[in-house]
Amino acid sequence: MIDLSKIGLYRITHRDNLEHIFKIEKLTAPNHPKANQSYIGIGDGTLISTRGKRTIVVEPSGSVAGSFQEYVSFYFGTRSPMLYQIWRGGENVLAQPQRDIVYLVSSVEKVRESGQGFVFSDGHGIHRLTKFYDNLENLTEVDFEMVKEQHWSDTVTDSDRKRRKQAEFLVKSELGVEYLLGIGVFDEETRIFADSLATKYGSRLPAKVYRNWYY
Repeated sequence: MIDLSKIGLYRITHRDNLEHIFKIEKLTAPNHPKANQSYIGIGDGTLISTRGKRTIVVEPSGSVAGSFQEYVSFYFGTRSPMLYQIWRGGENVLAQPQRDIVYLVSSVEKVRESGQGFVFSDGHGIHRLTKFYDNLENLTEVDFEMVKEQHWSDTVTDSDRKRRKQAEFLVKSELGVEYLLGIGVFDEETRIFADSLATKYGSRLPAKVYRNWYY
């Protein structure tokens, strides 16, 4: 039996997006009516555009769950290839200091409590090998050992490591701040910044430094 409370979910975003989240008290999908119009993107713009045009086909029924634009995306683990690309720059990604990137942390159990719809994948969202599921019993399809790996490059003996590392959990439309467990940050300066915003908007969401979540 999988303990859903122990399956963490991690969304990375620019720290300057936090104020909007605290103000409206929720994370929102890109097409949400309350989405941040001044949102600071941190990923690959070309990839984001491609994702926006893709629909999610749920296995094993083959039903269509909707567009990526309708979901708030989380990873199952930290130190993602995306964060590495943000740190190093290149391949349509503008390099940014890691201290400017924060983690919004939830869990599968908290999402279930929220009542929001969801789908999850066994790998990178737009890879041709990736499958999506909407039944929590199918969490066994996620390679959690690979998700937790600190080093995720493909190897001669396993050319699918990077894809599996980037398994995603997608929450339909929005997720209230009350269903977050905390904020993970790079350093003490960013922790103070996040805590000051929480105080400003009357939130008790704690921020904590997790240097090992970064490169």
